[in-house]
Amino acid sequence: LSIRFWTHGYDIYGPTVDVLQHEYVRKESPKFWESVAMIFNNGGMHNGLADLIIPRVQLLVGWKDTPAAVDSVYTRADQFANGEVRTAMQFVQTMNIQ
Repeated sequence: LSIRFWTHGYDIYGPTVDVLQHEYVRKESPKFWESVAMIFNNGGMHNGLADLIIPRVQLLVGWKDTPAAVDSVYTRADQFANGEVRTAMQFVQTMNIQ
């Protein structure tokens, strides 16, 4: 999402001290990353969900080697595309993404 905010003109600020806190306690139900295994049969880092997300992120960043993916990965990609205030390349350079 950061690249979308950036390319739409929002500045990204990362404070050096904690300004907000969120307590990750939800004893009565699983957290998102705990529920991934329920749907994709593998709760590890490389699972079916990551296989769907990574090509879409690569498309947003403008990765040259974006893999071909099923059409559903790119559903509504034009609606949720980058903005036009700044380019994806400016984001990659500013954030020092290798």
